Amino acid sequence: MKLVICANHSWPHCGGTERVIQQIAEAMVQRDIDSHILSRSLNFRRERNGVVLDSCGPGPSHFLQKISAIKPDVLLIYSDYFKFWPTVLSEIDKFNCRTILIPVGMNATISNPLLLHKFLSKKDKIDIVTHSDNYQDYALCKKHNIPVQVIPNGVDLDEFDINKCDYDNFRKKYKIDSKHIILCVSNFFPGKGQEFMIEILNRLGREVSDFTCLFVCSSVDYRFAHFLMRKFKTDVKRNNLPCKILVDIPREDVVEAFFAADVFAFPSQKEVAPLVLLETMAARTPWISLPVGNTNVLDGGIVVDSCEKDKHGNYCFNNMAYRDFVCGLKMLLLDVDENSKFAEKGYELIKNDLNWDIIADKYYALFTQ
Repeated sequence: MKLVICANHSWPHCGGTERVIQQIAEAMVQRDIDSHILSRSLNFRRERNGVVLDSCGPGPSHFLQKISAIKPDVLLIYSDYFKFWPTVLSEIDKFNCRTILIPVGMNATISNPLLLHKFLSKKDKIDIVTHSDNYQDYALCKKHNIPVQVIPNGVDLDEFDINKCDYDNFRKKYKIDSKHIILCVSNFFPGKGQEFMIEILNRLGREVSDFTCLFVCSSVDYRFAHFLMRKFKTDVKRNNLPCKILVDIPREDVVEAFFAADVFAFPSQKEVAPLVLLETMAARTPWISLPVGNTNVLDGGIVVDSCEKDKHGNYCFNNMAYRDFVCGLKMLLLDVDENSKFAEKGYELIKNDLNWDIIADKYYALFTQ
């Protein structure tokens, strides 16, 4: 059996999408499914842990040639923002394979009437999987009587084994000697909200001393992301904030950062099922976030719902949201008992429901049913 997963980005880029699709593919390899990933971020063929990764090609015809050459039994499209998803919809009648879409919010379809019309006209030929049942992609499917299966994101608990982690070494390696660590893991894409942390840390610094805020990210081939990072660095320096920006650090160091942190700050304006919060919970670290994606059904953190939405549906900080975010950070940093209560609740949810062993079986059943 052959599986092809298509996405805009894949390993060696390090982000939520990249982690999820690599985990799916590797889990299927372990179950004797020939697994391939085609992505826009790759320029040449390579292999990782039994998964074949390759470029999806520069244009629709090249992409279709790749699919034709592999002859998959299952074609999984991760996100309706995948560049050639419209091509898949146009050619789906010619495919000799099952087509599955994980829409990751269905944002591209909802914002484009032509794409929505094309999607609805082909809905009987597509299987839909969402990461939660409380977001707009699931709601859209229900509105149009489209069957949908929910498979949540999850964490590999073997990777987040506290006995394998040396977070004291992490502190030494990156020269962090402050009492507290606030962690933010996200690339500098529009909507990820790092710019709001300037005001948050300024306010927090008036009430809490001796902390370092770590911003962990990957370098990406995206000019505006470079602009956002440069501007952020300038603002941090201008405000003399206790921040460190760690770029392209090894994955094992990222995991140790989750364990070393006292609290995870998540100022993102729009998400679907953020994997970084699950990784935070797996490391027994509490988090604070705006009410993005499925955060309201997660444990182990504080959801700041005093914010507002802009015309694009993005959550934005106002004075009350800044105040509540800072209060939550302060409490989680200074109240050890409350910190521990949040941490344990988050970990229990991961251990019982959102760990990768359980989720991999769900994908295997999906692909082989």
